[in-house]
Amino acid sequence: MLSSECEVYLACKRWASKRIESTGKQATGEHIRNEMGEEIINLIRFPSMTSEEFTDVVSNDDVLTKEEIVSVYQTIAKKTNVSKFKKDPRGMTCEKYLFVRTVEVGASNKPWKYNGKQDGLTFTVSNECKMTAIDMFLPLSEGSVDGVLEILEGTRIIHSQNIKLCYTPGLQHKLISLDKPIHLIGQQEYSIRQRMNGASVYRCTSGVAQISVQNVTLRLVNLTVGKSDNGTTVDIGQFYGFELLIITFD
Repeated sequence: MLSSECEVYLACKRWASKRIESTGKQATGEHIRNEMGEEIINLIRFPSMTSEEFTDVVSNDDVLTKEEIVSVYQTIAKKTNVSKFKKDPRGMTCEKYLFVRTVEVGASNKPWKYNGKQDGLTFTVSNECKMTAIDMFLPLSEGSVDGVLEILEGTRIIHSQNIKLCYTPGLQHKLISLDKPIHLIGQQEYSIRQRMNGASVYRCTSGVAQISVQNVTLRLVNLTVGKSDNGTTVDIGQFYGFELLIITFD
């Protein structure tokens, strides 16, 4: 859900107040303004608030100057922007992006075999987003693999899904949609695990530990919840990439 501009302002104010109070100082309007800095203040769209919202939430905080307060009231009343702040409400865009960890794909010279053992990786994201699909390696030849895919938050399983991957001529990997989007919190540790049986599949022979797309950075480490018994690490193994739904605001 898109936050209102009042919520944006109050979140910035809470952040600044906590930083000030951690130094033993009182979070006055002047100190909050200094802690936010002009760059943050100028990004808040005060004129997009209603007159009541601006009066109740902002006008008595002493964070804005008297001149800025007057200009915001004039903008709200006249519906013509005479303030330095943006007037239009924020827009929100939701788009899916593929975070590819694989640099090189291995084939038949050393196929990746399954026998029910576990493959996994642990990861964090820098900002809130949703995981919507996993790009997974397919069998090298006629046949299929099937098993269970799990996603964990810390040590708690938050998603479990049965999957089947079938040989498809000309394709090395395929995007497998999750039954439901998985909400990811910034800096929280998550893990992805799979236990499969069946045919030999393609594999990552060279991978990267960090991928950045838009305003989100995905960082991978070797599995920390149990063991990656089948050999997947940040450098090699399973999971071609991960599809994340990212929300951006103008």
